[in-house]
Amino acid sequence: MSFHDETTAQRSLQIARLLDNYPGTLPQEALSDIGEMVRLHLSLLSSSTFYAGNNNHGMFQDIALLRLATSRMGQELTNDERRTELRMLASRRLEQYFTSSFTDDGVHVENSPGYHFMVSRYLRDLLPVVDLLNPSISSKLRNIYSSAERYATHIIMPDGYLPPIGDTKHERVRDISHRTTFGSDEFIYSVFQGRKGTSPGENSAIFLSAGYALHRSQWDDAKSDWLLFKAGYHSNYHHHADDLSLLVHSGGSLVLGESGPYGYDYSNPLTTYAFSQFAHNVITVDGLSQPRSQPTPGGIDFIDHAQGSSNVFDVEGVNRRSKNWSHHRRVNVRPEQSHDASGTRISVHDVVLSLDEGVHDYALRWHVGPGVKPLLRGNALELFKGHTKVLEITWRAPQPITARLTRSQDAEEPKPFRFPRFGVSEEATVLELSGSGPRFDVATDIRTSDFLLKDWGVGQKDSPWFNYQAEMPVNYRLEKSINASKLVVVFSAMAPTGSFTYNYKSALTGLNAHKLYVLDDYGDQGAYFYSDHRALSIYRSVLEAVTHVKEELRVEWQDVAFVGSSKGGTAALVFGSSVPVGRIVVGAPQVKIGSFLRKPHPNILEYMTGGTTEESVDWADRIVTNHLRRVRPETKIDLLIGTRDHHYRDHLPTLRKELERMNHPRFSVQEIEGLTHADIGRPFRSFISEQLEPWAGRESPRSRGTSAGPTVEAEVRGNAITATLTEVAQGSDIAFYLYEARDPVQKIGYVKNRFTMTFEDLPAGKYRVRCFVRSGTHPDPVTVSTPALKVS
Repeated sequence: MSFHDETTAQRSLQIARLLDNYPGTLPQEALSDIGEMVRLHLSLLSSSTFYAGNNNHGMFQDIALLRLATSRMGQELTNDERRTELRMLASRRLEQYFTSSFTDDGVHVENSPGYHFMVSRYLRDLLPVVDLLNPSISSKLRNIYSSAERYATHIIMPDGYLPPIGDTKHERVRDISHRTTFGSDEFIYSVFQGRKGTSPGENSAIFLSAGYALHRSQWDDAKSDWLLFKAGYHSNYHHHADDLSLLVHSGGSLVLGESGPYGYDYSNPLTTYAFSQFAHNVITVDGLSQPRSQPTPGGIDFIDHAQGSSNVFDVEGVNRRSKNWSHHRRVNVRPEQSHDASGTRISVHDVVLSLDEGVHDYALRWHVGPGVKPLLRGNALELFKGHTKVLEITWRAPQPITARLTRSQDAEEPKPFRFPRFGVSEEATVLELSGSGPRFDVATDIRTSDFLLKDWGVGQKDSPWFNYQAEMPVNYRLEKSINASKLVVVFSAMAPTGSFTYNYKSALTGLNAHKLYVLDDYGDQGAYFYSDHRALSIYRSVLEAVTHVKEELRVEWQDVAFVGSSKGGTAALVFGSSVPVGRIVVGAPQVKIGSFLRKPHPNILEYMTGGTTEESVDWADRIVTNHLRRVRPETKIDLLIGTRDHHYRDHLPTLRKELERMNHPRFSVQEIEGLTHADIGRPFRSFISEQLEPWAGRESPRSRGTSAGPTVEAEVRGNAITATLTEVAQGSDIAFYLYEARDPVQKIGYVKNRFTMTFEDLPAGKYRVRCFVRSGTHPDPVTVSTPALKVS
């Protein structure tokens, strides 16, 4: 490394600085050796075979050559002709480098904002030297420097940091030398987040030649929305396989980010991962990443559909680097204004076309930023910071899509990581959307406000809801009852679009059974817990999640009841026919799903079946009857329905006919005269109690916690511990302490009615949670602790 290209350049600069700044301080006997060293470095720096080429290393060599040749000793060791030759060589190569290393719209081509700042700063410092030594190229270089400022102004995120693009370090610009790279009031405003300077006049900036598009909602707020779309590959230097990547900043941080750079040790698997497509918000095909670089850069197209309009952000990138497929990504941005907030809506349309007409496997990844809690639903991801929702991602596709969150502790490769600094890795979470076929087509909406999904507290910090990851995510709430041997599973009924909640909690209060409430949060309004474009991944995932809970509770199938009304009742019939449950209790279920959905809910029909044709209706109509043929004779089915309910006419006869055909011995129907479908809720609550209390019994006082005192249960999931208190009176003040060995490492003070607490991002170790409860019956704190809990 002694005579590495850049190392030699940097050493030459230091030699020149030492000789010029400290004349007469070197021992006389050393000057001869130093002179030989200067001759050697001048010879190396001017050699075409040693020259690093048209890149930033070559730039350093030429700057060093200029500096060393004009130093005191450099002038003593060279004559006028030789010095002129060296200056002209360095000037010519620097002109070539700066001219070719910036695009026509002023963006440095080496794929990294950090290098854009660094090279621009060296260009700025070089301009006075060029004015003196080679004024013929001065004007051209000044124009390049001036044009580089616009990109530098817009690339700074609202929090003042540079985005982790290419080999850019995650640093705040105002804390490092980059802050003085340019001097305009607009640049200063961006650097100091509005504390100094003048606000730029444009919120969007499109760099057509470079392949960058940037937008921010406003300039005077560190929590404003900002996004970057990258679709340009002009150089192999510092290039990652991040073509067509999209980053989003909102609420004060990068909520959709990327892994960032790890380093330059190419033998390290983390370096390989950081360069790969797996570490970026792009699409991989057949589980493989495109290479970081190729012999000739290119294969990436960038299109501005708005054609420079200042009021429209509509851009597209095309990745043609593969011979077998091409990826097209179109990004449209528009401000959103609701009655209580302003924000941004980003529409992303991804299409991957197979050029060999073969079937391929595709995976679209979105990297969740640090400090953000994700809640995954069937077709949505919600991101929370504390109790505040900061981002919502929803997607739709004309083909089945599976969704999962991958984490660093997962066994499957490649494991996601984040690199906050060179050589440092952190655990990360990535949303992965997968599908297969000759084509992959996904439309994604990203919102920072005016959210589609109603907030029912499912994703809040310390929420009692859990997420089970199978082929598809399953969100559920489990309420345990001490010493219970029964389990009641409640499937949610139909709700308005985007409003995913659960039913009949009050009807089960006091029942001596564990209660499991399952959400049908697939598509935009549910999918009967069943299908996505006829793929049964939802059905399999829900069944797997319910089975998992049953086994954790050590409950037998014959001691399980499936419950629900309307859509939830349909799901209870389907799942209750799939496993040997003891009870199915339903209210006015749909039996012919397709016929029911055709007019009022074509959105659900299309999501479930892939269309709204008669054939699609027929496919959905057969779901319930196909499953009913497998119901066990010992499963008791009880149904409540009103005589004025259209289900009484359109669905009940089909159900009766099928069960009679099977000679099912345990089926009863209770009819309520004059009851409509809209009024099923209240009588069905009573019906649940009538049917299940004799079966399960009522909770004892001890089970209800009236005399036994608080108990605490804890669960370890990844690097998080969730503690849940039961047998605690409403109105109690509760505090949670987390201990590692005997030392408290986190203390959460008293809050009324906070029965659940999650401690996240814990390093490996052994912990326990101690809970303190103050109530009217226990004015002095009552304490209860978990056993030792191991975080791996």
